[in-house]
Amino acid sequence: MVAVPENACIGGPSRAFLPRIRARRPNRPSRLLLQAYITEQKGGACTKRAEIVASGMVQGVGLRYHVRALAAKLRLAGHVENMEDGTVEIICEGEQGHIETLVGKIRAMKPPVEVEDVSVAYSDAQGLANFKIIAGDLTQEMVEGFGTDAAYMALLLGKQDQMLGKQDQMLGKQDEMLGKQDQMLGKQDQIIAEIRALSSSITGMFDSRLSKLAKEMSEIKARLPN
Repeated sequence: MVAVPENACIGGPSRAFLPRIRARRPNRPSRLLLQAYITEQKGGACTKRAEIVASGMVQGVGLRYHVRALAAKLRLAGHVENMEDGTVEIICEGEQGHIETLVGKIRAMKPPVEVEDVSVAYSDAQGLANFKIIAGDLTQEMVEGFGTDAAYMALLLGKQDQMLGKQDQMLGKQDEMLGKQDQMLGKQDQIIAEIRALSSSITGMFDSRLSKLAKEMSEIKARLPN
Protein backbone atom coordinates (compact mmCIF):
# COMPACT_ATOMS: atom_id res chain seq x y z
CA MET A 1 0.00 0.00 0.00
CA VAL A 2 1.40 3.39 -1.04
CA ALA A 3 0.44 6.64 0.68
CA VAL A 4 0.60 10.01 -1.09
CA PRO A 5 1.88 12.84 1.14
CA GLU A 6 -0.59 15.60 1.93
CA ASN A 7 1.82 18.24 0.56
CA ALA A 8 2.48 16.38 -2.70
CA CYS A 9 2.26 18.57 -5.76
CA ILE A 10 -0.75 17.27 -7.72
CA GLY A 11 -1.89 19.11 -10.81
CA GLY A 12 -4.19 18.63 -13.78
CA PRO A 13 -7.09 16.15 -13.67
CA SER A 14 -5.86 14.43 -10.53
CA ARG A 15 -6.48 17.59 -8.45
CA ALA A 16 -10.12 17.78 -9.47
CA PHE A 17 -10.77 14.15 -8.49
CA LEU A 18 -8.53 14.11 -5.40
CA PRO A 19 -11.30 14.61 -2.77
CA ARG A 20 -13.54 11.97 -4.41
CA ILE A 21 -10.67 9.46 -4.71
CA ARG A 22 -9.58 9.88 -1.11
CA ALA A 23 -13.16 9.59 0.13
CA ARG A 24 -13.69 6.32 -1.74
CA ARG A 25 -10.20 4.85 -1.20
CA PRO A 26 -8.50 6.68 1.69
CA ASN A 27 -5.73 4.09 1.97
CA ARG A 28 -5.47 3.05 -1.68
CA PRO A 29 -4.80 6.02 -4.01
CA SER A 30 -5.85 5.49 -7.59
CA ARG A 31 -3.40 4.87 -10.42
CA LEU A 32 -4.07 8.41 -11.73
CA LEU A 33 -3.16 9.96 -8.40
CA LEU A 34 -0.06 7.82 -8.04
CA GLN A 35 1.08 8.69 -11.55
CA ALA A 36 0.72 12.39 -10.78
CA TYR A 37 2.71 11.96 -7.57
CA ILE A 38 5.45 9.97 -9.33
CA THR A 39 5.67 12.65 -12.05
CA GLU A 40 6.18 15.32 -9.41
CA GLN A 41 8.83 13.26 -7.62
CA LYS A 42 10.74 12.91 -10.89
CA GLY A 43 10.97 16.66 -11.29
CA GLY A 44 7.73 17.58 -12.99
CA ALA A 45 6.67 21.21 -12.81
CA CYS A 46 4.61 22.09 -9.75
CA THR A 47 2.97 25.50 -9.58
CA LYS A 48 2.46 26.75 -6.04
CA ARG A 49 1.69 29.92 -4.16
CA ALA A 50 3.98 30.85 -1.27
CA GLU A 51 3.64 33.45 1.46
CA ILE A 52 7.15 34.24 2.63
CA VAL A 53 7.97 36.47 5.59
CA ALA A 54 11.58 37.56 6.21
CA SER A 55 12.54 39.12 9.53
CA GLY A 56 15.70 40.78 10.83
CA MET A 57 17.52 43.73 9.29
CA VAL A 58 15.43 43.51 6.13
CA GLN A 59 13.98 47.00 5.60
CA GLY A 60 16.01 49.96 4.39
CA VAL A 61 18.73 47.69 2.98
CA GLY A 62 17.43 47.04 -0.53
CA LEU A 63 15.99 43.56 0.09
CA ARG A 64 12.84 44.24 -1.97
CA TYR A 65 14.90 45.05 -5.06
CA HIS A 66 17.04 41.93 -4.60
CA VAL A 67 13.87 39.85 -4.33
CA ARG A 68 12.36 41.41 -7.45
CA ALA A 69 15.51 40.68 -9.46
CA LEU A 70 15.62 37.09 -8.20
CA ALA A 71 11.92 36.60 -8.93
CA ALA A 72 12.46 37.75 -12.51
CA LYS A 73 15.29 35.23 -12.98
CA LEU A 74 13.23 32.44 -11.43
CA ARG A 75 10.10 33.33 -13.43
CA LEU A 76 7.99 33.93 -10.33
CA ALA A 77 4.91 36.16 -10.19
CA GLY A 78 3.68 38.09 -7.16
CA HIS A 79 4.86 41.01 -5.07
CA VAL A 80 7.14 42.05 -2.22
CA GLU A 81 6.19 44.58 0.44
CA ASN A 82 7.57 46.17 3.61
CA MET A 83 5.27 45.47 6.55
CA GLU A 84 4.57 47.71 9.53
CA ASP A 85 6.15 45.24 11.98
CA GLY A 86 9.54 45.59 10.27
CA THR A 87 9.35 42.38 8.27
CA VAL A 88 9.27 41.95 4.49
CA GLU A 89 6.46 39.88 2.98
CA ILE A 90 6.79 38.12 -0.35
CA ILE A 91 3.79 36.61 -2.10
CA CYS A 92 4.88 34.61 -5.12
CA GLU A 93 3.65 31.93 -7.49
CA GLY A 94 5.60 29.60 -9.71
CA GLU A 95 7.32 26.24 -9.72
CA GLN A 96 7.86 25.02 -6.19
CA GLY A 97 11.53 24.34 -6.88
CA HIS A 98 12.02 27.95 -7.98
CA ILE A 99 10.23 29.21 -4.88
CA GLU A 100 12.52 27.09 -2.71
CA THR A 101 15.51 28.56 -4.54
CA LEU A 102 14.23 32.07 -3.80
CA VAL A 103 13.81 31.22 -0.11
CA GLY A 104 17.34 29.82 0.03
CA LYS A 105 18.81 32.95 -1.53
CA ILE A 106 16.86 35.18 0.87
CA ARG A 107 18.24 33.21 3.83
CA ALA A 108 21.78 33.60 2.43
CA MET A 109 21.59 37.36 1.80
CA LYS A 110 24.83 39.19 2.59
CA PRO A 111 25.21 42.46 4.56
CA PRO A 112 23.84 45.01 4.86
CA VAL A 113 20.85 42.63 4.66
CA GLU A 114 20.73 40.50 7.81
CA VAL A 115 17.98 37.89 7.63
CA GLU A 116 17.29 36.28 11.01
CA ASP A 117 14.32 34.11 10.06
CA VAL A 118 12.23 33.16 7.03
CA SER A 119 8.80 31.55 7.28
CA VAL A 120 7.09 29.95 4.28
CA ALA A 121 3.48 28.85 3.84
CA TYR A 122 2.39 27.11 0.64
CA SER A 123 -1.06 27.08 -0.92
CA ASP A 124 -2.70 26.68 -4.33
CA ALA A 125 -1.65 29.12 -7.05
CA GLN A 126 -4.20 31.80 -8.00
CA GLY A 127 -2.80 32.81 -11.36
CA LEU A 128 -0.69 35.91 -10.69
CA ALA A 129 0.80 37.40 -13.84
CA ASN A 130 3.88 39.42 -12.88
CA PHE A 131 6.12 40.42 -9.98
CA LYS A 132 6.20 43.91 -8.49
CA ILE A 133 7.25 45.92 -5.48
CA ILE A 134 4.36 47.32 -3.44
CA ALA A 135 5.70 50.70 -2.42
CA GLY A 136 4.67 52.85 0.49
CA ASP A 137 3.94 56.55 0.29
CA LEU A 138 6.53 59.00 -1.06
CA THR A 139 7.95 59.85 2.37
CA GLN A 140 8.38 56.19 3.30
CA GLU A 141 10.10 55.42 0.01
CA MET A 142 12.42 58.42 0.37
CA VAL A 143 13.39 57.31 3.87
CA GLU A 144 13.84 53.77 2.55
CA GLY A 145 16.09 55.04 -0.25
CA PHE A 146 18.22 57.16 2.07
CA GLY A 147 18.46 54.28 4.53
CA THR A 148 19.55 51.88 1.79
CA ASP A 149 22.17 54.33 0.52
CA ALA A 150 23.47 54.87 4.05
CA ALA A 151 23.64 51.13 4.73
CA TYR A 152 25.63 50.41 1.59
CA MET A 153 27.86 53.44 2.16
CA ALA A 154 28.62 52.20 5.67
CA LEU A 155 29.36 48.76 4.25
CA LEU A 156 31.71 50.21 1.64
CA LEU A 157 33.46 52.36 4.23
CA GLY A 158 33.84 49.33 6.46
CA LYS A 159 35.40 47.37 3.62
CA GLN A 160 37.63 50.32 2.80
CA ASP A 161 38.79 50.43 6.42
CA GLN A 162 39.51 46.70 6.26
CA MET A 163 41.51 47.18 3.07
CA LEU A 164 43.45 50.07 4.61
CA GLY A 165 44.10 47.95 7.69
CA LYS A 166 45.44 45.13 5.52
CA GLN A 167 47.51 47.65 3.58
CA ASP A 168 48.98 48.93 6.86
CA GLN A 169 49.79 45.34 7.82
CA MET A 170 51.50 44.80 4.48
CA LEU A 171 53.46 48.03 4.88
CA GLY A 172 54.42 46.96 8.39
CA LYS A 173 55.67 43.63 7.07
CA GLN A 174 57.48 45.47 4.30
CA ASP A 175 59.17 47.71 6.88
CA GLU A 176 60.08 44.61 8.88
CA MET A 177 61.60 43.01 5.78
CA LEU A 178 63.50 46.20 5.00
CA GLY A 179 64.75 46.27 8.59
CA LYS A 180 65.99 42.70 8.27
CA GLN A 181 67.56 43.60 4.93
CA ASP A 182 69.37 46.52 6.61
CA GLN A 183 70.60 44.15 9.31
CA MET A 184 71.88 41.75 6.66
CA LEU A 185 73.60 44.60 4.83
CA GLY A 186 75.12 45.74 8.13
CA LYS A 187 76.45 42.24 8.78
CA GLN A 188 77.70 42.09 5.19
CA ASP A 189 79.60 45.35 5.68
CA GLN A 190 81.06 43.98 8.91
CA ILE A 191 82.19 40.80 7.20
CA ILE A 192 83.74 42.79 4.34
CA ALA A 193 85.59 44.98 6.83
CA GLU A 194 86.89 41.91 8.66
CA ILE A 195 87.99 40.34 5.35
CA ARG A 196 89.80 43.55 4.39
CA ALA A 197 91.50 43.71 7.77
CA LEU A 198 92.57 40.08 7.45
CA SER A 199 93.78 40.69 3.91
CA SER A 200 95.78 43.72 5.06
CA SER A 201 97.30 41.71 7.90
CA ILE A 202 98.27 38.86 5.56
CA THR A 203 99.74 41.32 3.07
CA GLY A 204 101.77 43.01 5.79
CA MET A 205 103.02 39.66 7.06
CA PHE A 206 103.95 38.60 3.52
CA ASP A 207 105.81 41.87 2.88
CA SER A 208 107.68 41.49 6.17
CA ARG A 209 108.73 37.95 5.25
CA LEU A 210 109.90 39.09 1.80
CA SER A 211 111.93 41.92 3.32
CA LYS A 212 113.54 39.56 5.80
CA LEU A 213 114.29 37.04 3.06
CA ALA A 214 115.83 39.72 0.86
CA LYS A 215 118.01 40.88 3.75
CA GLU A 216 119.17 37.35 4.46
CA MET A 217 120.01 36.84 0.78
CA SER A 218 122.08 40.04 0.79
CA GLU A 219 124.03 38.88 3.84
CA ILE A 220 124.70 35.51 2.27
CA LYS A 221 125.99 37.16 -0.92
CA ALA A 222 128.24 39.42 1.12
CA ARG A 223 129.88 36.43 2.78
CA LEU A 224 130.62 34.65 -0.44
CA PRO A 225 134.21 35.12 -1.80
CA ASN A 226 134.52 37.29 -4.87
